[in-house]
Amino acid sequence: MALEPRLVVYLLGNRYYLRVFGSMDEVGYYKLAARFASLLGLVIWQPFSQFWEMERFRHYQKPDAPAVFSSVFEFASLVLFVGALCISIFADPVIQLMSAPAFHRASALVPWLAFGWLFGFLTLFANFSFLITEETVLISRNNYITVAVITVLNFVLIPRFGLYWRRRRATARPVHTISARPPCRPAAL
Repeated sequence: MALEPRLVVYLLGNRYYLRVFGSMDEVGYYKLAARFASLLGLVIWQPFSQFWEMERFRHYQKPDAPAVFSSVFEFASLVLFVGALCISIFADPVIQLMSAPAFHRASALVPWLAFGWLFGFLTLFANFSFLITEETVLISRNNYITVAVITVLNFVLIPRFGLYWRRRRATARPVHTISARPPCRPAAL
């Protein structure tokens, strides 16, 4: 199955920029962190989405639809937030336990990616309004705008944070003693 060019940029483009402006080590850190962050979709979003995809069509014409959609959105947001928070907290000890010491730094990127996925899933939830109003062209337009923004952010942020990441790597301090500033590139946000 071939991916559309916009999906390639959206889903895989940051790895290319990481390789061009950084190193293969940084691509490895990113991939490991992305595996952990993707648990949010696998464990929480996919089961919820499979149920809600059909249920939303049953509810949208009912008189209590705004209340139902509001409650479901709040519930989904809460569960996704708690899931992203748990993944962010437990990624570090799990990565420390399961990977070689060279990959332990990947855990610092997990929260950025997990919360990036959270906002992406909430966007998918909100896209339903475009479906029922038959304004689906706006979904495509928004996707292309997102690709353009991500591309610009990749060019601007990856070189800057890549240099910052390499300077940190040169120091002997462990990741936990470093400030809250992101040690890796938040390109997937």
